[in-house]
Amino acid sequence: MYLSFLTISLFLVGIFIYNCLSIPSNSIWNDQILAINLAKDILEGNFPLVGYLHSNGMHSFPAFYYFITPLVYISENPKFLYWSVAIINAIGVILVSIYIQKKFGFKEHVIYLLFSGTHVLTMFYSSFFWNPNYTPFFMSLFLITFFKILEKRSVIYFHTAGILINIIIQMLPQSIVLIPSFIFILFIFRKLPNPFNQLVHLCIQLALVYPWIHYHLFIFDWNNLESGQKLYKGFSIAIEQYLNYLGGWVLNSEYTTYLNYGTNTYPYANIIDPLLKGTSIILLILITYSTYYSFKNIKIQNYINFCVIDNGEDQLTTKKYLIVLSIINLSCILFFLGGLYMEPHHYQFLSPVLALNMTLLVNVEKKNKKILLSALYIFIFIQGLFSYWRAFSEYNKPYVTDIGYSTKFLDYLNKNCVPGTSVYILDHRGLRFFRDASGGNVEKNCGDLILVLRDHYAQSQIIRWFLEKKYSKTDLEFKDYMIWTPVKHL
Repeated sequence: MYLSFLTISLFLVGIFIYNCLSIPSNSIWNDQILAINLAKDILEGNFPLVGYLHSNGMHSFPAFYYFITPLVYISENPKFLYWSVAIINAIGVILVSIYIQKKFGFKEHVIYLLFSGTHVLTMFYSSFFWNPNYTPFFMSLFLITFFKILEKRSVIYFHTAGILINIIIQMLPQSIVLIPSFIFILFIFRKLPNPFNQLVHLCIQLALVYPWIHYHLFIFDWNNLESGQKLYKGFSIAIEQYLNYLGGWVLNSEYTTYLNYGTNTYPYANIIDPLLKGTSIILLILITYSTYYSFKNIKIQNYINFCVIDNGEDQLTTKKYLIVLSIINLSCILFFLGGLYMEPHHYQFLSPVLALNMTLLVNVEKKNKKILLSALYIFIFIQGLFSYWRAFSEYNKPYVTDIGYSTKFLDYLNKNCVPGTSVYILDHRGLRFFRDASGGNVEKNCGDLILVLRDHYAQSQIIRWFLEKKYSKTDLEFKDYMIWTPVKHL
């Protein structure tokens, strides 16, 4: 008990350090603002049937906005809401780790915490507020509930697991692949409830999504539907983004789709990229081996009767759990075959699945255990090294648009420049207006100011030429920004 408390405490310390560095360095985008405003509408007594409009022309499901309403009631401060994701997902990790320790032992408990506390995109997505980012918590609850069904057929657990799937899908529609996985697993383990309870559950599912269905059937104007993206993107895109989620190399780029900012890893990008892609390959090999091992232990009789091979080594439960995890992970093949449009964040429902899969694989496999453990520890070390280095780098070199620094910069500006001083940001995407100084008892006329990060200045010959030709560097500095002033007003 003492060791368990110690490991959980160390895990929480790691999560706390990571998020103290990472959360202030995150930006707030239109999606977050819309979500907060919808939650405020709910608090005022207006109950929306749907969420905001996606780029595909359809509205999001409403469950997320009702879930965050109590949080927005407490505070709509972005830092509070960003921390809520980190804390809630950490609770999910701890619940699964405690369950693992009771079922399998302390070593497995530690491996699960290590994997969950180092995986690059699990950590990153848990550090900011967004619809899909709470799904690992609900997926953790789903796995525990599902395992309870395998231990003992229970209608209550069946309905609970189904409701959790519904919540996950409403927050992350791509996780709809959980439905066929859920049904298939219940079928092969003969855990499907009687037809009456199946019908009841279908009614529950329809009731939970009826507001969204009602809106799109009777209110939505289908004649004006305009989609900003294609559903079909080709067979390779889903595979590429799946591998991207495994290794997290999307964060080795500063400007990425669906991320206002990734990470400026200059001058280490050429070193980091192969390391993270290497971890993708390591994890893919481990997942493939786990899938092979899982299905090797299934015996099929008369085409429809499935049973797990029991070799008398007291590993039957572990094998069943591995089969469940492998089927859920294998359901992603539907994305590949369909050529669906995918991004790394669409795979977030796999976060606890991958961690638990690896944990149980090294528990059950005796023959190649040393090789598997070595590969897993290499993966965890590289992922953890990059995760915490990235967070520290973002803390040292934040953007003035980040939630933890925009107000600080405005205070700095007001203390050093007269009201009306205009500030512009210069980076690889060009020059754009940021904001004006708004007050303060300062008589210094700074003129118009241009902010440029030192890394951008060092990286770009064009930026250096642009600044040095007609601008002069001031003695003002903020964090890692150089501040320049033009000869003429912009």
